Amino acid sequence: MAMYLRWGFLLVAVLVVTPTVNSECSVGQEVANRSGYLSDFATAIVLVDNVISCDGIITSWQFWPKNSFSFKALVLRQLADGNPSSWTVIGTNDIPVSDVVPNQKSTYIVPVGDRIEVQNGDVIGIAQYHVNPLIAAGSTGSGTLLHVAINAQTSNLLTNGEIFSLTPGSTISTVTSQSIGGAAEPLQVSLSANVEPGCSVGQQVVNRGGILSNVRIAMVLIDNTVSCNGVIASWQYWPKQSFPFKAIVFRQVLTGTTGGSTSTWNIIGINDIPASNVIANKINRYNIPTGDRIEVQTGDVIGIAHYDDGPVIAADAADASNPGTFHQVVVNSCQLQCRILTESEIGNLELGSTITTVSSADISGGSSSSFQVSLSAEVIMPPYSTTGSVWFSKSLHQISESRGSITLTIETNPSITLTTVEIQTADSRGTARAGTDYTPISSKLVEIGPSQTSKSFSVSILPDEEEEYDETFVVAIVSSTSGAVSEPKETTITIVDDDESSKTGCSIGHEVEDRTVEFSHHRLVAVLQDNAVPCEGLVTKWEFWPHKSASFKAVVFRQTESANTAMWKIIGVNDIPVSSVVANKKNTYIVPAGDRIEVKRGDVIGIAQYDDNPLLASDLSETGTTLYVAYSTETSEILSESEITDLKPGSIIKTVTIETLGGAGPLLVSFSAEVEPESQGNGASHYLYQSWMTIFFASVSTLIYLY
Repeated sequence: MAMYLRWGFLLVAVLVVTPTVNSECSVGQEVANRSGYLSDFATAIVLVDNVISCDGIITSWQFWPKNSFSFKALVLRQLADGNPSSWTVIGTNDIPVSDVVPNQKSTYIVPVGDRIEVQNGDVIGIAQYHVNPLIAAGSTGSGTLLHVAINAQTSNLLTNGEIFSLTPGSTISTVTSQSIGGAAEPLQVSLSANVEPGCSVGQQVVNRGGILSNVRIAMVLIDNTVSCNGVIASWQYWPKQSFPFKAIVFRQVLTGTTGGSTSTWNIIGINDIPASNVIANKINRYNIPTGDRIEVQTGDVIGIAHYDDGPVIAADAADASNPGTFHQVVVNSCQLQCRILTESEIGNLELGSTITTVSSADISGGSSSSFQVSLSAEVIMPPYSTTGSVWFSKSLHQISESRGSITLTIETNPSITLTTVEIQTADSRGTARAGTDYTPISSKLVEIGPSQTSKSFSVSILPDEEEEYDETFVVAIVSSTSGAVSEPKETTITIVDDDESSKTGCSIGHEVEDRTVEFSHHRLVAVLQDNAVPCEGLVTKWEFWPHKSASFKAVVFRQTESANTAMWKIIGVNDIPVSSVVANKKNTYIVPAGDRIEVKRGDVIGIAQYDDNPLLASDLSETGTTLYVAYSTETSEILSESEITDLKPGSIIKTVTIETLGGAGPLLVSFSAEVEPESQGNGASHYLYQSWMTIFFASVSTLIYLY
């Protein structure tokens, strides 16, 4: 297929703040509406003149979108060979569609743990999946030139699959936009990022083939050193099993005039990670409560201690292209002989303890190799680290629904004379509904005077009589005229439902009836993205109106940990036999007790059909749902029949919107599910889960129409 670029009128200018100690900076131009747009097709673009001017971590992105689509915000670094057409991806932030509000300035506050560590000289960019205008841009003489990513083997623009696969460490080749018919002049692009002091320590957290240890042990990962001063705000890790463990920071002990000893360390801090925060075989993030954050210095080292004889942290042997860390094992004092610590000795490790280590190779069964370990930490600057900083007094609040409002407090460095702080609610971040459960704040200014060290304001809580679980929403500090915002820069409020009524089940999907068009003429796996489950329990029945009699799979999906709207995990599958699919009438399939799928708030229903024939009745409608269709990363085509057959709980799928395949939407689909509380189900384990996104509707319908 011939591909081409169409660039709107553009503009770009770099806002530069000269870096100083603990400095922060911005990169990109003013985010404003512009007459043109960056691109109207799927592509990855490097904004080569939008250069970061300080070291630190990206805490937020701002942008002006023309449409509401998810996209990737990128940080890139030129390869060491100096080739202007070769780049390494340093980090990506997946901006969900819920944070992309068309025709207005949008802000995405990067969650702690997802923040990208950057260096002076790195460059920002963007990758979009959709064949539609997205970011506003305009022509100017003071903007940035554009480089467009291509496949180095084919010289074609990247496919959707290749864009989805961009991750830290990916290498891309680029050509100038002019060389493929795009803009030749510099452009101003309404995309910017804020960089604040901070750093990360450790390797990339991914699944790995090996394990760090399968016995009770405490280890110092001696090459995983902290490169800045600050406090550890979060830990990330990939566990192989669900066990509690200790995440530890060590500092080398200096001995006389001989310099540092590699075998003696002080424990600077410990965070106890409970088993409830250790979910096997996925990326885990533990955000540390403000009072438990560990203050660290450049040169400190991270490590781990676990109590159980079983695999915990994923690890692999390092190689030349993927350097890792050597590790030393904590032992007793070695007065008689060296031995690893007992469970009680590990339990007694505490702040200020001095420990002795030996090389892992000196322990029976240990290794002298360097390993990549799926454990990392994010270091941020604490309050008072920058003159004029402001922050929330608490990162967590709780309020009863009937109280009517909650009071939040902003604190400030006593050295400032006057500051005005902008506040807003991050309405897509919690499970509560803006306008229904609380009064949203698009922009609120709070002024803190010269004699004040804090200022309070209130947010209205809206009571209702609905039977619901506790819900959360987020309030964030967007900016401060004093020039700095410190952690915690956002606070999460939990609204406690104080209705005395019991929790009930729910329905997902529109009314099941005959409709004028078919859901699809092709075999496919489709995620009905806006058909989200508004309760918790067990799926007890499915209802549907088929236009033909064929077996299919009814599926429950959950977005992956990265919250990438294009990636989903299959939570459960019910195979609907052909004997239960009677054409041209409403069908009900009662799920056998042992096959009922346990769902959580925010899970989404969908369908997998095997045949290239119409199946479910559907209609085009603005009140329908956006469709995401699974595709093969190898062929960039929709899944084959055998791949659909192999789908099972735990499978991860990558998707594209139906529009990118030539289909239409949004759609109403005659397909729905009933969820009942555990007490009415089959007795499977059930626990309260606060989803990162809840769309509440009692009777929702979805639809997709493929040409």
